Amino acid sequence: MSWQSFCATCGEWPVAFTTVKFCFGCWPGGSAVPPPCLECGSTTDYFTNGLCGRCHRMGHVTIDTCPDCFAWGASKHRAWRCTACNGWREKRKLGVCSCCSREVPINIYGACRLCTKQRTRVLATKPPLPLPDLIAANRNGQQLWFADMGKAASARRPKSPPPPVAVGTLARFPVTHLQLPLFRFERDLSVARRIGHLDPRDANLALLLDQHVDEFGRAHGWDRRKIVTVQHGVHILLGQQETIGAPIRCSDIDAIAKLKVSTVALSDALDAAGMLDDDRPPSIVGWFATKTNGLPETIAAELGVWFDVMRHGSTTPPRSKPRSDLTIGQQLRSAMPAVETWATRHTSLREVTRDDIYTALPASGWQRTHMLQGLRSIFRTLKGRKVVFTNPTTHIRQPHTNHPIPAPVGLATIRNLLDSPNTARALTAALLCYHAIRVKDLRHIGLTDIYDRRLHLGDQTIVLADAVLERLDTYLFHRHYTWPNTANEHLFINIRSAHHTRPVDSSWHTRLLGTPAQQIRQDRILDEAFATGGDLRQISDLFGLSVAQANIYANHAHHAALSDQAGHD
Repeated sequence: MSWQSFCATCGEWPVAFTTVKFCFGCWPGGSAVPPPCLECGSTTDYFTNGLCGRCHRMGHVTIDTCPDCFAWGASKHRAWRCTACNGWREKRKLGVCSCCSREVPINIYGACRLCTKQRTRVLATKPPLPLPDLIAANRNGQQLWFADMGKAASARRPKSPPPPVAVGTLARFPVTHLQLPLFRFERDLSVARRIGHLDPRDANLALLLDQHVDEFGRAHGWDRRKIVTVQHGVHILLGQQETIGAPIRCSDIDAIAKLKVSTVALSDALDAAGMLDDDRPPSIVGWFATKTNGLPETIAAELGVWFDVMRHGSTTPPRSKPRSDLTIGQQLRSAMPAVETWATRHTSLREVTRDDIYTALPASGWQRTHMLQGLRSIFRTLKGRKVVFTNPTTHIRQPHTNHPIPAPVGLATIRNLLDSPNTARALTAALLCYHAIRVKDLRHIGLTDIYDRRLHLGDQTIVLADAVLERLDTYLFHRHYTWPNTANEHLFINIRSAHHTRPVDSSWHTRLLGTPAQQIRQDRILDEAFATGGDLRQISDLFGLSVAQANIYANHAHHAALSDQAGHD
């Protein structure tokens, strides 16, 4: 018996089950209560075979209202939702709408599709940015639609007038004056999500920046969605300005990161327009404050004097040049174990004696050398600034640095990296294994630095091996296929750097390889030193090392040769 069998008594309703001839209403002995639907659990509108009229594939209910946007005309083959709401659900998560308070999929602004569509309809004849107040747009009701008829409705909709044209150029911005606020307070962006952000106070400046972001984004390979998102971020920042036309602070840009606006892209676009004010302190300043946080107040102040002289130099005797942040970090990091030990029994570095220096220094090795260098830099500077009376590190012998032999890299690891399906990983491993390129130089290699089968790095010219050229061709094809419109001219780019012109970060190659890139480079140089018997000239010319650097690897090779000879004797 098929679903087409109707009740033998009434002839109007399908049979209750395929094994009987009656519906539940005509059940022998009196009408019976139909069971709940096996699909949706409904206790009404029972059809047949355990399903209701909505869930049965041949049921009498063929169209209904979409539960998300209430559009009439949704069918069961799409879970009773319209096509637009199904697409909306694929890219968004469930949440409570900030406008209608329903638990439905919401966008980054906390609104459902129905409320967002109503707000868009209110501004059908106005520029799309800035967006209107969400609650105000839905206060007087919502326009419902027929399901899957959005394209037809948009085709009949009258065309909106052209957007306004910006007057002038960005050359007169930013303004030179600055209006300081009487009270400064932290903005609550969660409220702005519900009621909408403030409109830009200078509409013409907003149009000029929109045009600039559009041109900048197209030149850097941004898609349309990224351009619109950055333009929206610019409008939010312009609405928060105290001084109209003033440069936008980086701290304000970081504050809107929770709105899922790309702060890096936003900063790059504003910097290119000359509208960026980088008011963030250097990272080394925050790191220094963290390192000296638990020290006594006097010792922290004395280290602050040294830190200020190292960063900015000194034009008064004794004069000194500013040091790089890397040098400052290395010296302080090496000296901090001794300083933290002294802080437990001294309140000032004036109390540190030569015996304290000897007690704190390691017995030997490169740790002793680095710690003595750091302490000597601190006390020499403080003695010159007359912060301490004597320099306890004077005349302390600094032994020659004993560089440990680099750890070898397994041959299986090298083969796996060279044969990796990741083209960037394979090319990086080939450049390190064959030519021992410096890790910092890998980041800055440009596309124009490779020609005539050679890599040109400053004054060094490297003839690339065939294995490297083969992996280079494969990577360049992948690079062009993945990011055809990128403006980044560096050889190595990733999903982030493809949208700007800076190199990848300093640790990207190590993360890409899964093993320290410097270790592979050192292993290659050491292998060459063993093969040439420690020939300084050949090691220096092949890898672009100084004589002192090449001598380190040559010494390891000589010591290994002497050890082998002693073993044979």
